[in-house]
Amino acid sequence: MSHWLSAVQLAVTALLLWLVMSRVDLSAVLLILKTPSGLMLLAAAVGVLLVQGMIAAARFVVMLPIFGARCGFTSAVRIWFAGLFVSQTPLTFVAGDALRIWALSALGNRVRVASLVVIFERALGFLAILLMVLCAAPLLMSLSATNVRHLVWSMTLFSGAGVAAFCAWPLLPSLLRVVPMRWRRLRAVDIALELASLMHRPLLLWRRSLLVLCLSLTMHLANIVAVYLLIGFFDARPNFFQVVAVVAPAMLLMLLPVSFAGWGVREGAMAVGLSLVGVRTDHAIAISVAFGLALLFASLPGAAVLLANRGNLLSVGIGNAAAVAARTPAVSTHKGSDEH
Repeated sequence: MSHWLSAVQLAVTALLLWLVMSRVDLSAVLLILKTPSGLMLLAAAVGVLLVQGMIAAARFVVMLPIFGARCGFTSAVRIWFAGLFVSQTPLTFVAGDALRIWALSALGNRVRVASLVVIFERALGFLAILLMVLCAAPLLMSLSATNVRHLVWSMTLFSGAGVAAFCAWPLLPSLLRVVPMRWRRLRAVDIALELASLMHRPLLLWRRSLLVLCLSLTMHLANIVAVYLLIGFFDARPNFFQVVAVVAPAMLLMLLPVSFAGWGVREGAMAVGLSLVGVRTDHAIAISVAFGLALLFASLPGAAVLLANRGNLLSVGIGNAAAVAARTPAVSTHKGSDEH
């Protein structure tokens, strides 16, 4: 099944890239890579994305105690970059998340709790980008031509529905009481119920949860800053808030698991979005490709982590697993287990 999924993603990625690239002059992409100013801006974008990795590690460390789990900052940095590198491969972000779950469990955390932590982290990141799209919708609507406003409305409604669904998640156990018992035994329903039952912890520790959400928003802004820097190679940079309004939906579409690391989807979305702020189509695609390369270069520390551990995923980010596990308190999902 996984081989078929990878083959479909490869086909979709190739098709999208061909549809986008066949209509533009690729010399703009090469121009960034051949000129000193282009390489400097690319290096600056990589630097922003490396800082983003530090923020992601801090978010990981801040969020773990919500569920009674623990991980040091250095280990979190290694785990994040290793997962980021794997996510750039045909294995996509699913394998990156699996690697982080595996590494967290090697630090003495239960596999089930580690899985819930990564799922909740992914959900908060998704909530953050939905909030950005929702807040930027009025500005995006004012920039859009009449013939594409229905797309903006669709994106806005989707984002609003996503935010509403996240807010209603704690009510899921009550809603599932009407679900037939045989369906409640399904694995997906069981995981959804456990996630919903654990939502009381983020609500009780709302300050920590709010900090995690703010860090997620900062990470998405780092992506947009990297794109903003690259725009300056071709054109006078437009208003930053306008760039946020048009790039945030592109970042949301990148999360769709239909292509490898968002390639193809990102280029098409950037071409449409950046054209709304006066960036030429070929320049927009060159900027998107350069951003993809910057993301790939920023993930290379993860390759070093994997090589240093000789591909042993269990040892990723672990200096002394036994010592860390000994200092890790017993994981509990019950109310009041470790922090109030």
